[in-house]
Amino acid sequence: MSLKHRTNTSYNLAAVVLIRELRNQDKQVYRRQQDDLPAHVKVNAYFESQGHGNPNTGYYVNTLSKEHIPIKFVQANDTYFWVQLHWKNNSWTTNQGGIIQTSSHLSW
Repeated sequence: MSLKHRTNTSYNLAAVVLIRELRNQDKQVYRRQQDDLPAHVKVNAYFESQGHGNPNTGYYVNTLSKEHIPIKFVQANDTYFWVQLHWKNNSWTTNQGGIIQTSSHLSW
């Protein structure tokens, strides 16, 4: 899968997850196991490795109130965005309410 940045530079982001639609119902997602996103997508998101296969390995962002939030970069509804993740029933989930508005902390 190839994404085009505003400067028309192509990036190969094979790990971008395609979710057909993101609705209010929770959707199970799997976290990235390697730091594979370009800097212009990550901005202030950072990757933490807890070991390959560990469910806590993945991208995070810190909020202004110093919260450590697990996040994932996804494609849904024909749009790319970051979503906040929640740990439920031994898996990571997200839904439409987890969409993070693009800001100076996270971009795309």
